[in-house]
Amino acid sequence: MPTAQTENTNHGFSITAVERKVGWKHIDIFVCGDDGNVYTAWWDEGRPWSTATRQPHWRRWRNLGSRDFPPRAPVAAVSRTPKNLDIFVCGNDHHVYTKWWSYHSGWSDGWFDLGGAGENGDLFAPGSEITAVTRASDKIDLFGSATTGDVYNCWWCGDECCLGWSSVVQRLGAQWTNFGGRSFRTSAAANVAAVVRGDWLMDAFFCDDEGHVLHKSWHGESTGKWDERWQDVGGERLPPGGHISAVSRKRTQIDLFTCGVDGCVYTSWWTERGGWSGINTGWWDFLGGRDFPPGAPVSAVVVNEGHLDIGILDKRGSLHRKWWDDEVRRWQTWIDLEGSAVPGSQTASLSLSPTSIDAFIVRNNGEVFTMTLGVSSNATTGSHWATIGTLPSPLYATTPHLPRQSSDSPSDVANPSVRPTPPKRSPEGKLTSSDNLETLRYKTENTDKWFEKFVGLLNKHDIQYSPKKALKVAVLDSGVDLNGSWRFDEYEKDRVRGTKSFIDDQPEVDEARHGSRIAAIILRLTMNVDLYIVKVTNSQVIHQQEAIMALKYVRETWNVDIISMSFGFHKPCHELYNEIEKCVNAGITIFASASNTGGEDQPSYPARSKRVLCIYSATWQGRGSNFNPPLERSKTGSRERVENFSVVGEEIRPIWSVNIPNASELEYESGTSFATPVAVSIAAFMIAYIEKKWPHYNWIIKPSSTEGIKNIFSLMSTGIDGYDWVSPTRYLSINEEDEVFADLKRLLDCR
Repeated sequence: MPTAQTENTNHGFSITAVERKVGWKHIDIFVCGDDGNVYTAWWDEGRPWSTATRQPHWRRWRNLGSRDFPPRAPVAAVSRTPKNLDIFVCGNDHHVYTKWWSYHSGWSDGWFDLGGAGENGDLFAPGSEITAVTRASDKIDLFGSATTGDVYNCWWCGDECCLGWSSVVQRLGAQWTNFGGRSFRTSAAANVAAVVRGDWLMDAFFCDDEGHVLHKSWHGESTGKWDERWQDVGGERLPPGGHISAVSRKRTQIDLFTCGVDGCVYTSWWTERGGWSGINTGWWDFLGGRDFPPGAPVSAVVVNEGHLDIGILDKRGSLHRKWWDDEVRRWQTWIDLEGSAVPGSQTASLSLSPTSIDAFIVRNNGEVFTMTLGVSSNATTGSHWATIGTLPSPLYATTPHLPRQSSDSPSDVANPSVRPTPPKRSPEGKLTSSDNLETLRYKTENTDKWFEKFVGLLNKHDIQYSPKKALKVAVLDSGVDLNGSWRFDEYEKDRVRGTKSFIDDQPEVDEARHGSRIAAIILRLTMNVDLYIVKVTNSQVIHQQEAIMALKYVRETWNVDIISMSFGFHKPCHELYNEIEKCVNAGITIFASASNTGGEDQPSYPARSKRVLCIYSATWQGRGSNFNPPLERSKTGSRERVENFSVVGEEIRPIWSVNIPNASELEYESGTSFATPVAVSIAAFMIAYIEKKWPHYNWIIKPSSTEGIKNIFSLMSTGIDGYDWVSPTRYLSINEEDEVFADLKRLLDCR
């Protein structure tokens, strides 16, 4: 789908326009405002722009939020299909973030972190221009220029062989790929231009320190690899590291454009038969100008296979356009369309038909304008600039409302995309009112952030799957739906090593839709776990006899390391008590939910057993949930310490890596039931962390034992509201590795 993007050169706004053919002509535009939030508006053929409606304020500019983005940061956007949008921004923390929209689910409810370039993820300058291209409905490639001069790439694949982002998913490398370039550049180039020439051909370009353009290609059909070296395709008159625009009219042709150091526009082209014109002539063809800011971005649009149109802003902010048509075989003279945009910015433009172009500019006050141009072989005609609307001022920006839009436009309902992803981020809001701090939106946004930080620990410490070292975790619940709504990917399915039902003969049917959520949390928060699923109910009611048979089965048949029980009983029978004891005596660690009964009851069994880890729920801040049962207390005169471990259990969306057409299945959930698999995941991470850091150390107390895990949890906990709030992200952020080792020796090397 055609996409046009500007750059925020000289502090101008960057505006991106995307065409989607949804049965009629449709345009989406994106721009990052002075408040660092990303805004969008849309247009349908025969209707006014969404910002022109007289509906409530939310219909004017749709606020997609921010992740601490620099003001006016460039926004990249692609439309893989008419029913999908993906946008990308580089934040102040040097990481690239993405947000997506689908026809069925609307906008994702947060920004997802794709990481950054380099070992520490800090080589993209804040607000760097990220280039995004799509070559198929399930393929996206991103490119960026790092401060070292290297070009980096990451990609997303939606088919079953990959299913995720290469910069995030461990089996895909979990890092941006370095294409090199520092031998030609000593700092970041203005951008990396990229074009797609069919499903199996891509090309990338950047400008070096000598004003030459470097090029490399990806040959998917023949080698499946990128060229090993960058090819010099000429330049000389181009500004060092200057901005490059690239388009491809057909599979056998590429056209490049840039504004030189003399303020003139130059072009070079490639054909399959003739190669690069810039190499043959030694410098690029002169297209005239001289009144343009040196290095100013040039927008280029393919109207049809035989017609090219380019645009650039002069030093006054007026838009000038020029075009090439195969029928007349020459470039026409520049025409001045005026416009009063910020000099040095770039106009975004795209073509919705073989005879028209839509151009977009942004004035310095944030007002967005558009013009429709008629094109022919010897003329380009424009009507007048029409305002789309002014972006909200930072002083008056508000959080967006959530009414539903018409189905042909991106929905305002906050649901995740149909594209599989790790935990999603939501817009950051810094609210000061005590009432607002407790709003549902604020809780869900920050809970998602906590989970993202935890997943970041897996990546940071390179926790990977090893069949020989994987922990065997049994989940006793309502079964698991591996092929239904949750759409577990093949990698996750492979980690479900066994299923068993004591209710029916269908352990992989989850009518209660509870066990699948528990399994999803563990699978998506761990890398070193194999799951064993036991179905003990078809509803919210569990009988002790089924629990007893399940416990015996996982102990004797599967010999598991950990058992997760997100349920409990008011009073256990003698047989259940004995089976719990047998499991613990066999070296199995049991995690059990405390219950959601509030202050009127005690923790359920087995959670209240001193030999089991009782898990309470908390908010992302560590505040105890109001549905928790009362805390366990030490008996009067006793010196025995009673642990009341709490982890995140409020407003959890366990379905992170899913493809769900029904948005109602994507609700956030709260309860000690969901805190329990989070606690299991924390334990699994710490066991893997310790094994990776000190593989040959002989601990007196095994880190994977019940006593070991309790000691590790105590080490990472801090007292909040009487609970022992367990947060590995907090503990590992404030302690160096040698301090962690000293703490572990103190707790695991003593009896």
